[in-house]
Amino acid sequence: MTATASHPAGRPNSPGPEGARPHAAGRRASLQTDEFRLAVVEHLIHTCAKDARDAATYDLYQAFAHTVRDRLVHRWLATQ
Repeated sequence: MTATASHPAGRPNSPGPEGARPHAAGRRASLQTDEFRLAVVEHLIHTCAKDARDAATYDLYQAFAHTVRDRLVHRWLATQ
C-alpha cells in the first residue's frame, strides 16, 4: 500500500495535516441506542446474510458481536 496525500503512510484513519482524525467511523462508533440497534440489523443482513424473520438466536448473537466489535475497534484505533 502506498501513501497518499489524503492518507499519510497509507492509513485511512491517520491524522491529516491538521493533526485531527477524520470522523470516518460514523454510525459504526455510535453508542446511541437507535444507531446501535440499526447497526445490529445491518450486520444481521450484510455480515450474517440473514433476514430478521429467518435469523436464529446464533445469527442475532453474531450480529450483536460484530456490532460491539466495531465500537471496540474504533475506540482502540483512537488510542494508537
